[in-house]
Amino acid sequence: TYGELIDKVSTLPIPPAESIKLKEPSEFKIIGKTKWHIDNPEVVTGKAIYGSDFKFDGMKYAVVIRPEEVGGTLNTFDDSDARKLKGFIGTYTISEGVAVVAESTYLAMKCADAIKVNWNSGPIANKNSKIISEELRAKIGSMPDLPENTHRQIQSVYEVPLLAHTPMEPVNSFANFKDGKCEVWTVTQNPQTARTTVAKALEIDEKDITVNVLLSGGGFGRGHRNDFVGIAAKISKLSGLPIKLTYTKSDDIKNDYYRPLSVHCVKAGIDNLGKINNWIHKVASQGTVKATNPKYEIPNMQNLEEALSFSIPTGSWRAVNNTQNVFVNECMIDELAVLANVDPLDYRIEMTTDKRMKGVLKLLAEKSDWKKPLPKNYGRGVATFNEYGGYAAHVVEVSIDKFGVLKVERIVAALDCGIAINPGNIEAQFMGTAIDALSTAIKSEITIKNGKIEQSGFHDFEWIKMKESPKIEVHIVTSAESPSGIGELGFPSVSPALCNAIYNATGVRVRKLPLKYTDLASDTDKINNKKAEIIRLLANSEKKIVNCEFEIKKVSNDDLNIKIIDVLGNVLISENFKKFDKSSFRNEYNIKTFNYGLYTLIAEHGKNYYFGKFLIN
Repeated sequence: TYGELIDKVSTLPIPPAESIKLKEPSEFKIIGKTKWHIDNPEVVTGKAIYGSDFKFDGMKYAVVIRPEEVGGTLNTFDDSDARKLKGFIGTYTISEGVAVVAESTYLAMKCADAIKVNWNSGPIANKNSKIISEELRAKIGSMPDLPENTHRQIQSVYEVPLLAHTPMEPVNSFANFKDGKCEVWTVTQNPQTARTTVAKALEIDEKDITVNVLLSGGGFGRGHRNDFVGIAAKISKLSGLPIKLTYTKSDDIKNDYYRPLSVHCVKAGIDNLGKINNWIHKVASQGTVKATNPKYEIPNMQNLEEALSFSIPTGSWRAVNNTQNVFVNECMIDELAVLANVDPLDYRIEMTTDKRMKGVLKLLAEKSDWKKPLPKNYGRGVATFNEYGGYAAHVVEVSIDKFGVLKVERIVAALDCGIAINPGNIEAQFMGTAIDALSTAIKSEITIKNGKIEQSGFHDFEWIKMKESPKIEVHIVTSAESPSGIGELGFPSVSPALCNAIYNATGVRVRKLPLKYTDLASDTDKINNKKAEIIRLLANSEKKIVNCEFEIKKVSNDDLNIKIIDVLGNVLISENFKKFDKSSFRNEYNIKTFNYGLYTLIAEHGKNYYFGKFLIN
C-alpha cells in the first residue's frame, strides 16, 4: 500500500517537476471508475461509530438549558427539584445558559426539565419574521435609474428565508480537561478551529489541546462553528469530569448559526435586440449576504448592499451565499428571456463565452429533451451555476394541476467538474444536493415569533420525503481539466430551475421561498374551471382551526368527499359523508399540526366539486 511505502519514499529526493510525465486520461485504471466508500457497509448496517456513539471510561453526560429568545441571557435558576432526582450530578452556569450533568443523557434531560429558569429578554423579543422581512424590504429603498438607451426594463424583488443546518445527527462533543490539558473527541468540519475554540474557552495554550475527529452524521457548514466543542470543554473544566455533551434535535435547530434571511431587488434592462445591457442587484440582509454577478457576459453590472442587525447568529450554510444569489440571478435571467421573447436555455448559451459552460448547457439540452413539447400544465425550467472550479446546470420538469398542486416530475443535471475521479460519488452528491435544494425551495424555513425560533424538528422544519422525490439524472461532461469540488456544485441551480419551470407551466412567477405560500394555480385555470364552486374558508391561526362552508349546487344522494391538501398534494385531512342530501355544508377542522403555508380544501359531490384555499402564516 501507499502507507507501507512512506518511510522509504520520505528518504528519496524530490525529482524535478519537468522530469515527471503524467499519465494520459486514456491510461487511467483507477481514476474515472466508480469506487464506493470503504465505510459504506458499516454505515448502512449500523456498525459505524459516530460522535453520538463515542464512549470513554468514567464519562458523564451533559445537556445545556438555553434561553428561548434569540440573544436572551440567564437571570436566575432553581435546581432544587433536579437535585432530588437519582443520577443528578450538578449544574454549572456558563455564558450559554445552565449546564446540567448527570449519569446519562436521558437523566440529564430529565433533570433539565425539573429546573426552573428565569431569562432576560433578547434584543428582538418584540419581533417576528414578518416584521423582519418588512424592515429588510424597506431597506431596499429606491433603485438607481437605468440609462436612457434601455429598450425595456423590469424590476423584481426576491426573498429567501432563514435556514437551519439540521444534520441527521445533532451536534455533540466529548471533552476531558485534566492537569491543564484537554482531549476532545467530536464531530467537526474544522479541527483547527475546534482547537482554537477550546483554547479560548479554557484559557489555555492550543498546544495543550488534542482534537480527535469522529464520523459525523452530516455537517453542511454547522461543523465549522465549534461552539458545542467549547461548551463541552467548559463543562468538563467546571465539573472536573470527562463530559459528553449532546444537543437534542430541538437544541440543534433553535441554537444554530443560520443561513441568513435576505431580500433582493434586481433592476435590469434589454436593448432593442433583446440583449441584457444593464443590471443592478441590491440585497438587504440580516447577515453578511453580498450580491454577486451572474456568470454571463452582461455589461454595466452594479451590486449594492444594505444590512440590519437582528442579533440572529448566522454562519456558513451549504454552498454559502450561492443558494441565495444564484436563485435570484437565474430567476431574473429567466424573466429577461421572457421579456426578450427568447428561449431561456438558448439565451444562456448565447450570453456565455465560457466554452465549458456552453458544453454543459448543450449536453443538458440534449439529455433533458429541452425542445420536446410537453403536455398541458407541464413546464421546464433551466438554471446554471459556476463556482468551486466546476460548472453545473439543471433542468427541472414539473406538472401542476388545476388546484395548484405541484409535482416535480424530473430533474436533469449536467456538469463539468474536470476529471471525474469517482463518477458514482459525483452522481450521489448531485442527487443529495437536489433533494436539499427542493426541500428548501418548497417547504423549509426558520421563522421567528416574539423573538423565538419556532421550529424544533423535522415535523415543522420539513424535508422532501421519498414519495415526493422526482427522478434525478446526472450527466458528466468528459473532461481532462483539473478536478473541481462537487460537494456544493449541485445545489444552487436547482431552486431557480424549479421556479422557472413553474412559470413555464402556469405563468405564475415565484419570487419568495419557500414556495409553499404561493398559489400555483394559474389565472387561466381559475377562469376556465366552470364546474368548480368556491368554498368560503376562514382560517384562525391562533385557535388552529379553519371554518368551511359552501352551498350545494344540486342536491342529490351522492357521497360528499372532503380533503385538505398541501402544495405537493399530500392529503392531511380526509372525510366522507355518505349520501349527503343537504343544500349546504358547514364544518370546522383542526389544523393544529399544519405548518405555515397555503392549503387547498376540495369537496367532491357527484359531478360537482368545490374548492377553496387558506393561508397559515
